[in-house]
Amino acid sequence: MSEYQYYEFQAIDQALDDRAQRDLRNISSRATITATSFTNTCSWGDLRGDPAKMLTRWFDAFLHVTNWGTRWLAFRIPSGALSPEELAPYEVEIFSSQHDEDFTCLHFHLQPEDSGGDWLDGEELLGSLLPLREALGAGDHRCLYLAWLVDVHWGALDEDDEEPPVPPGLNELDAAHKAFVEFMGVDLDLLEIAAEASPPLTRTEPTHDTTRSWLAIADSDEKDSWLLQVIEGNGSLVRWELRKRLRDDVAEPAHVGPPPRTVGELMQRAEARAEERMKQMERARAERLRQQAAQREEAHQCHLDSLIGRESELWRQMDDLVATWETRCSALRMTHHRKQALIRRLNQMATPPSEPKRSR
Repeated sequence: MSEYQYYEFQAIDQALDDRAQRDLRNISSRATITATSFTNTCSWGDLRGDPAKMLTRWFDAFLHVTNWGTRWLAFRIPSGALSPEELAPYEVEIFSSQHDEDFTCLHFHLQPEDSGGDWLDGEELLGSLLPLREALGAGDHRCLYLAWLVDVHWGALDEDDEEPPVPPGLNELDAAHKAFVEFMGVDLDLLEIAAEASPPLTRTEPTHDTTRSWLAIADSDEKDSWLLQVIEGNGSLVRWELRKRLRDDVAEPAHVGPPPRTVGELMQRAEARAEERMKQMERARAERLRQQAAQREEAHQCHLDSLIGRESELWRQMDDLVATWETRCSALRMTHHRKQALIRRLNQMATPPSEPKRSR
């Protein structure tokens, strides 16, 4: 059986120029390359380029899946859009971040020993996960916490370790976060327990009026600098920077939730919930079987009731069937009279079995 490795890169904030596309073609002669994407399916061997370096240099999103279980999702965002201090509490094994002067790269990397060897078809998968990049830029840390839960599930932390900040909205995941849960194999029992400490999802982006008021008091030289960068083609970078600054300047006081729980507490309660869920499923299955048996018994009784008063008719039908069978057997004997084995079997079928002798 050949390998299956699927690589997909997406350029979102800025399209690839001709030189970039030529450089990418040198990495793979078989890849599908456009001004905004690089897609390659490998059946033998790895991609010649380093995916992490390709992401840092040219792209904003990356996906890699294999038939032996690798699941790797990564985003590149402008440096400063998320601070290292915000990211650090969630970094164990599954999630990691890389920082340089211009960009921060966020990697969610599930290795085969973690995923159990299951694999997914990579085509069209990245599109369902792309909204996570925008959500992160708006201060939504749910996918970071979900990745931390994967580390908890696979035993990458000690029982006494405390959970990182619990983001709002774990009880109301949108389509992209649900896709992330499936992609990373987040344990649903663990997620439900973790979500008990998650406050309701609130608006993460400032309102239009709030943004106008914030701009009105911003330094005029700074605003000129922002406009100049937009005119020079760096509008996407300015947008990320302004969203971060605006969010920090007008942020409401952080929600004060319950004390952080330990890994051991989360796992213990998740295991108890899984056990109770299995019991509920077994009870539901037993009830379903009972109802099916009752329905069959009721149908059987209705059938018996429908035969009452039809005895003569039923015996006539039986006589007709016996006569038809005997006619067909006679025709078979005449047609196949030379086939002695078949004739013996027909005779045996026509002769009723003798009663067993009774002992004296």
